Amino acid sequence: MKKYKDMFIIGSFLVVIILGCILLGMRQTKRDSLTIIKEDLKKTNRIVVAIGEQKQIKDDNKKFIYDYHENKYEIVKEITDEKEVKSILNIVNNMKYVSDDAVGLDYLSARLFQFYHNNKKLAEYNLQQITIGYNTNIPISLEKEELNNLDKYFVEYYKLR
Repeated sequence: MKKYKDMFIIGSFLVVIILGCILLGMRQTKRDSLTIIKEDLKKTNRIVVAIGEQKQIKDDNKKFIYDYHENKYEIVKEITDEKEVKSILNIVNNMKYVSDDAVGLDYLSARLFQFYHNNKKLAEYNLQQITIGYNTNIPISLEKEELNNLDKYFVEYYKLR
């Protein structure tokens, strides 16, 4: 009888541990993806800032870049200065996951930050979602002040035009 009681206690303990691991794993999936992205972005040594092609501005000297979905963006600035790269990474590392059904602002998606490490694209961020590869889009948000700090790159661009 004691043998069955010990087996029951051990079996119950194992079931509780397994269920706990499964439930914890399901709850952590999105956050873990975001954490992995944040860890990957730490390797960034170059950031390309771009804006959706401005067809009304005629300039034959424009340089373009494409996002993962082959949308065309005009390069606003390429940042390689270590201090400035870290400044942008500090802002982007404050991103928080938002639900898939959150309302996005279309004008924001025309702005793009691409993160590179040794000429290999790590990710791109369009002020609404961070993308790795063609299929991995994670909707995120930043505080208004942080978005304003990123917006300064585009304000400078329009002043030059």
